[in-house]
Amino acid sequence: MGRRATHGHYKDGVNSKTVNSWTSMLARCTDPSHDSYKRYGGKGIAFDPYWLDFKNFLADMGERPEGYTLDRINPDKGYCKANCRWVCPARQQHTRRDAKLTWEKIKEIKHRHAEGFPQSVLAGQFDVDQSTISRVVNGKRWKAELPVLEPETST
Repeated sequence: MGRRATHGHYKDGVNSKTVNSWTSMLARCTDPSHDSYKRYGGKGIAFDPYWLDFKNFLADMGERPEGYTLDRINPDKGYCKANCRWVCPARQQHTRRDAKLTWEKIKEIKHRHAEGFPQSVLAGQFDVDQSTISRVVNGKRWKAELPVLEPETST
């Protein structure tokens, strides 16, 4: 009545961005053809089976606020109510795996790259994706003039 099921999950009347966040989360964790699978499901990141049903995800997380994305508080743990929140993109950067790069490590990456170390080798040495190394050496992240935000504490 007023709702239609899609693959067994209700979505009518719900912000489509909420549905998109949910379906993207599922794909990252389960679909090897998804662009991000190797960084999520491929590394063992899973989701709470309770969230396989969209209405359960919605009950736990609520609708996605405008301009926000689904974030895992601890990037080494999976998607579940206790480890997820809606955050703005700037806040989400602080829980990325590559957020573990300190300014000292960034300087060292740039120095080693200038000495001829390949990005793939540096990625292994610093335990980050090669794309992260590329962003560091090309100055697309970690510019000294940008402020560092303190992470929010979870309530």
